[in-house]
Amino acid sequence: MCHAAVGEALGLFHTSQWISDMQFDNVNFGLNPKITIDAFHQRQVDVTEFGKVILRCWSPFSTYVSNFNVKFNR
Repeated sequence: MCHAAVGEALGLFHTSQWISDMQFDNVNFGLNPKITIDAFHQRQVDVTEFGKVILRCWSPFSTYVSNFNVKFNR
């Protein structure tokens, strides 16, 4: 079974990979779970499955930092 936050983080990871592969510019990501957004922006080490997925999300964003924006959507 997959925790909802892990699923959301996996969605962010795969979408960011796809956006990077397609070489799109100025992309805004809006996510609902604030826990995912907070974990992404805090960049703290987390040894859980959720933390490992968030860590993998940083790679595409570190390459294209000026082109991607991740925000909380209510």
